[in-house]
Amino acid sequence: LDGYWVQKVIGDRFSSVIYAFANGWLYRSSNDGATWALLTSMPVVDDFIMNADEPNILFSGNHNSCADGAPSGPMLKSTNGGLSWFELPDSNGLRPLITHPFKPEIIVAADCQWLYISEDGGNSWRPRPDLSEGALWHTYTIVAAAAVYTEDTENPDDLAWLRLYVGGQAADGSGIVAYTTDLGQSWQQITPDVHPAPWGMSTIALDPFNANYNWFADRNGVWYTPDGGMDWRFTYEGLNIDKPEGAGALLFMVMHPTGQIYLGTEHGLYTKVFDGLHWVKVADTAFDQARVNNILFTETNANLLYLNTSDGVQLVRIEG
Repeated sequence: LDGYWVQKVIGDRFSSVIYAFANGWLYRSSNDGATWALLTSMPVVDDFIMNADEPNILFSGNHNSCADGAPSGPMLKSTNGGLSWFELPDSNGLRPLITHPFKPEIIVAADCQWLYISEDGGNSWRPRPDLSEGALWHTYTIVAAAAVYTEDTENPDDLAWLRLYVGGQAADGSGIVAYTTDLGQSWQQITPDVHPAPWGMSTIALDPFNANYNWFADRNGVWYTPDGGMDWRFTYEGLNIDKPEGAGALLFMVMHPTGQIYLGTEHGLYTKVFDGLHWVKVADTAFDQARVNNILFTETNANLLYLNTSDGVQLVRIEG
């Protein structure tokens, strides 16, 4: 952009609006990246999530972290596409995880203990501890969230949350995935009770329109269920995690409308068929050994993947 390499993109699969950082400046595209406009050369924050229906509405945790000794501050919100930001009340230490794509007033966030829900655009927050006997969020720190959608019966052109899924990791490294159908008032764990437990959970992925299909990655590979958690399969072939030329850490995962799963790793991009057992590296690229931290595509231009990597943004065109 303007002669500078793009460092990072931010967007939502349900919107054609994409934000990009280049030379420390903030740009915006309203047409899936076909054209770009400079928003500001002095952005206040460099990390945020975007609401799909109202892409001017952004939320930033401003690098809040659960790392030992990490400083924390209030969550920030922008209503003008990142030109200005303001602090949200009672949000110290919160990290925004996901917003409802068609109800921008609903935001899901987490601190280092619980999940929080706001239904008024972040003006107030309700903690959602697991009050069941399992008390999940007393043990696990929330590291990821994703949603499965269904048709909104009140607004057929919109989508409604069917299930909100959350991935959590305990102090010993073990992890779980659980879902809620009532904005966190109750939780159902779907991950298997196996030994050793899933270890070092890093990312979860869903089919956004089918609650049966779920994936999550740990240090050793990727777990997959085709039936909502009744049965699980473990896939690692092709990743070669324990070899110097292998994938290394597994960082980010998405399911693509073509049925492919894409996995960003410490050393490049891998893919497999959604129910396949073998991973294949996307090879002979400029990012073969780059750290792929995030993968973005939009429903209106799904054949173009944006990869946020340690070498800047890379583009991958896929068939489908």
